[in-house]
Amino acid sequence: MFQVRRVLAGMILLAGIVIPSAAQQKNDVVYQKDGEIIQGTIISDNPGSSLRIRVNGNSVWVIYYSNIDKIDRAVAAGQAVAPDTLRQRAAAVVETPAVVPRRGNGTSVGNNSAGNATPRPAAPAPAARAAQPYVSRSSGPSPSGVSIGFDIGPGFYREFGSYDGNSGTNNPQTGLLVGGFIDVQTNPYFSLQSGIEYSMRGGSTSGYTSSGSYVSEIDKFQYLSLIIDAKFKTPIAPSMSVYGLAGLNLGFLLSGSSAYDTSGINFTQDDKSIMTSIDFGFDLGAGMEFPTGGVTPFLEAVYYLGVTNIVSQTDLSGYFLSNRGLELRAGLKFPL
Repeated sequence: MFQVRRVLAGMILLAGIVIPSAAQQKNDVVYQKDGEIIQGTIISDNPGSSLRIRVNGNSVWVIYYSNIDKIDRAVAAGQAVAPDTLRQRAAAVVETPAVVPRRGNGTSVGNNSAGNATPRPAAPAPAARAAQPYVSRSSGPSPSGVSIGFDIGPGFYREFGSYDGNSGTNNPQTGLLVGGFIDVQTNPYFSLQSGIEYSMRGGSTSGYTSSGSYVSEIDKFQYLSLIIDAKFKTPIAPSMSVYGLAGLNLGFLLSGSSAYDTSGINFTQDDKSIMTSIDFGFDLGAGMEFPTGGVTPFLEAVYYLGVTNIVSQTDLSGYFLSNRGLELRAGLKFPL
């Protein structure tokens, strides 16, 4: 009996050393936006850019913050990983608790006689606390996925005309554009952006008439547009993404005029009364964005293809005139 008690005492002492040591092992848990849950040890962290996490003791993964939904740091090994309730994932797997021997207390437990070591499961690990959303200090998508921003830049517009089987364009006219928008990002690769934009469109023509007189014409049209663009993004570095965009542009005419120079005689004509009030077209473009410090600077180039005849009154049957142009935008985006 004395030898049995010495063995039991040794086992209890060993359990007291091993179990606390195991309990000290911690796992970091990274919840990705595609629903994947990664457990390991974060070995380096560059908030707003990327982190490196060691998985299974030797594999090291690099995860960009643009792909991260939540981070739960230092979850005890063997502790349940809270399921991602946003995606209604199945219950996370919990490791089987160790069997811990205990010393008999002189009473019968189950079919074991008094004085024998009675194995019992360790107390269930408490449920892991729900992972709290990690708010990135970078400019990537905000926790809500909604951002606001503005842009400004030059527009190089010209007019495309066709009549009696002939078509062509005039010279580009440089104008200002400025706008504001709201961006809703549904995942790291797609967002829908809507906003308003002020733009100066038009074109210019110059040359000599058959009589040898020099004539120049500069058309200036001002529009306020409602824009809806879909953006398709591809991260190429921790702080850089490229994207393509396509969308609709509905412009409302604010003013229209033409300035003429005919052999030194200058005059301006108001064209708004002979123009249509709406200019509808399509946006096609590409851009780059650079997440840094809570704000996202971006650059983009957009080609506007107008499909509306902007002339409502003309003596020429079948005459068609539309706006087309290249817009260069620079702006900032702020997460909400």
